[in-house]
Amino acid sequence: MKERPKKLYRGFDIRPNDLSRDIFDQAHTPMESSGIDGERRTDGNEVGVYMSTNPAMVICAYGNGISANSKIDAKRHNTSRGFQDRLLLPGIGIILEIDTEGLDIRKPKTPMGHYNNGFIGDEWITDKLEATHYRPIRFQVPLPSNRHRGLILDFDGNESPELDSAMAKVNEHYQDVLRETQRKVDEIGILTEKQRGNPFRIERILSSVS
Repeated sequence: MKERPKKLYRGFDIRPNDLSRDIFDQAHTPMESSGIDGERRTDGNEVGVYMSTNPAMVICAYGNGISANSKIDAKRHNTSRGFQDRLLLPGIGIILEIDTEGLDIRKPKTPMGHYNNGFIGDEWITDKLEATHYRPIRFQVPLPSNRHRGLILDFDGNESPELDSAMAKVNEHYQDVLRETQRKVDEIGILTEKQRGNPFRIERILSSVS
């Protein structure tokens, strides 16, 4: 039996408009079971709130901001990835550090798929993760498909001024991304259909920074 870890990590994505202090006062509860036996999720793993001993794993796999993408519609255009009719806007990845003192944790039964997503370290689960057991320590906004710069902020979520400052910086950054993305949508929109079919011309627009 491996020694009980003192710290664990968890990551999740949100859309920028959902970023508020309220989300850090909420408990994390498990995904619904598959209904097969009440103990397994739809992916076959045991029901529980999953955490990892490896912060790099949750940063890469769960708190990367990718799963919370939104979009701005654009005129159909050709890119290096084929024809598109939208530009994607990134989400915000949030990384939590969990203090396990007084928290009921256990190793998951018969893990399915790639254990700990193929990273070194171990998975642990709990039935409910109250806000008193975690603090946010990182926000990250990935590089979106329209090539705007990404953002990584490390901070101490136990300190209110640091959390407020990090949230303000993320919101400011996202407004920059939104403005840049809209500019690119507008530039694509004034092109002729033939010009929009030229991926080299489109890639120049997507790679540009005003």
